[in-house]
Amino acid sequence: MPRKKLTAVFVEKRQEPAGARVDYFDTIVPGLALRVSGPAGSSAGSKSWAVFYRHRGKLVRDTIGSVEKFDLAQARDQARALQQLAAKGEDPRERKKAGAPERPADTIENVVDLFMDRYMKAKGRSPRYIVETRRNFANPVLPR
Repeated sequence: MPRKKLTAVFVEKRQEPAGARVDYFDTIVPGLALRVSGPAGSSAGSKSWAVFYRHRGKLVRDTIGSVEKFDLAQARDQARALQQLAAKGEDPRERKKAGAPERPADTIENVVDLFMDRYMKAKGRSPRYIVETRRNFANPVLPR
């Protein structure tokens, strides 16, 4: 993996060929990496920040976020903070999980409700079609 003093211009201009993915490690903040992925299929390439640190003897790669959300200075600050937590013996991933909103359990009822919201109501299906689809789930699927 290449080591380089990352600059804002480098981050902005760097592109990889189709299907390639390269991590560029920063020389200023060891462990901070810029992951550049080339376009694959119909998707455009992407750039994201990651930080590598050791937790309980294991090397951990933790994604900070995309280049659109974090500039170079913010990514360096975030990487330093995560590495300091890991140095104290804390797991930064646990802290990230604690701050994330809890999603509902994947029960049949919740999945059916999500389906009805996303694919029936949001797509403007007719009220009668929505009622019939709900009935089709209610009779044979939900009671079991």
